[in-house]
Amino acid sequence: MLAKPACFVVLMVAAVNAQTGATIEGRITNGTTGEGVAGVSVRILNRKSRVFTATTDASGSYRIEGLDDADYNASFAREGFIDTTMPYFHAGAGAPTRVDGKLTPWASLKGRVIDEDGKPAPKILVRLTAARTLTTDEDGEFSFDKLRASIVTLRAQPQSKIRIVDGQRLAAVPTYFPSATEFSQAVPINVRSGANVEGIEIRLRSEPVHRVTGVVLGPSGKPMLGAVISLLAPSPATKGAISAMMLMNIAGNTLTTIGPEPEQAIANAVSAADGTFEFPAVPSGQWRVTARALPDRNDLFGVGDVSVGKEDVLDLQIPLSASFPVSLIATWEESKKPNIPAWAFRGLSFLAEEGQPPPVNVHLQDETAVYQLYPGRYRVVSQSLGTDYASSVMLGGRNVDGQLVEPIPGMEPGRITFKTDISSVHGVAKGAAMVLLTPRTATEISRVYTTELNADGSFDIRGVVPGDYLIIAFDRKDSIPWGSIPDGILPIASSLKVEAQSSPNVELPVRQWPW
Repeated sequence: MLAKPACFVVLMVAAVNAQTGATIEGRITNGTTGEGVAGVSVRILNRKSRVFTATTDASGSYRIEGLDDADYNASFAREGFIDTTMPYFHAGAGAPTRVDGKLTPWASLKGRVIDEDGKPAPKILVRLTAARTLTTDEDGEFSFDKLRASIVTLRAQPQSKIRIVDGQRLAAVPTYFPSATEFSQAVPINVRSGANVEGIEIRLRSEPVHRVTGVVLGPSGKPMLGAVISLLAPSPATKGAISAMMLMNIAGNTLTTIGPEPEQAIANAVSAADGTFEFPAVPSGQWRVTARALPDRNDLFGVGDVSVGKEDVLDLQIPLSASFPVSLIATWEESKKPNIPAWAFRGLSFLAEEGQPPPVNVHLQDETAVYQLYPGRYRVVSQSLGTDYASSVMLGGRNVDGQLVEPIPGMEPGRITFKTDISSVHGVAKGAAMVLLTPRTATEISRVYTTELNADGSFDIRGVVPGDYLIIAFDRKDSIPWGSIPDGILPIASSLKVEAQSSPNVELPVRQWPW
């Protein structure tokens, strides 16, 4: 497992010899070993977009002289390390401004896939969580490089090689690390910054399988040639960042929505001239099957359910259809509402769960937003825009904020209710690289605020929805393993209650990066 900071920068101001013009100097070290890193590209940028560059020497040191008295920002990069940047700072004549940085090597994860007899399994697709895939080599080995800190799951997805045993069709099926066919039994792997995880082994499993065949039909009812059909895994998706939005803040304030990631296909097919398709090796269970029109089209989509028991399913039909409108009417709990209602809708998203084309929303002047959606499931996600937030999103008679919905054509308009009692959190955490604010109680959907700090150690998090939170300042800024929040910080974070329309000020101790 890994751990160690990804990348962060510490700003230090030291009084050295006075001189003409401003000077910026510092040393870049390896965040894992503490040794100086040679050959780092140093890039200093002022607010007029003028760039000054340098390269670190054998000790990791650099120096840039003759600069104007101005605000600058610094970035550091070298092959094999995670790039890092920092907020603007001020450099003036006299004592050099010292900007030291730490670069952390990318993490990696290596392993192999073996069959049920313990033999290497070549040409097996391995999926790292939902983001990256690769294929095992002739020895069944795989290697993921350039990884940031995260908690991941691995799934090996074998080809459908069917064998008959005692009259029953058997085949190797998608298998999670270490040897599980159900997501709930998968063992997560903690990849920490700068570490190399090795020795991971996935042993494939076989199960009875069945054929699923069907036909894709166009809007006119005629067979559709060349549609892409996907068999979606019935297991719950891993948890990660499903949406992010920059808030208006000079220090880089971001609101990230954490929740289950979209379901992933475990098999794909393409419809023939008569619209037919086949999945030859489907285990028993409840499955979703989606179909999308020709690759050069983006306007037709269909979805269907299929229950696979002890027999083959040979008559599945998936009709394709165009998008249809789903309307939401805006209301405000307070008597005073914003001048531009359309802005509020920018914080509301229908996130496709099953590979649908991206939804398109149209803002109308009568305080109604019309979203053009396709068949299938969506997750409704609302985010604060700094002045308003959704207190409820009613659709189909229930509050669907954060929930999965499956809209249908002709459904009654929904209603989104906004509140304007938004708050902010201010404070100081000197020596910190990042501040994180997250709801104290973990739910399926969480909204996490993160911000870098200003040069003086101050921070300002805006657009905070009232509630009970955990807040923490870290000594380094790294990629956050979202699935481990808030459990990963609960023992070391401070509690903070944010009242409606309040602006609490806090002074935070700096905590060591825990992942």
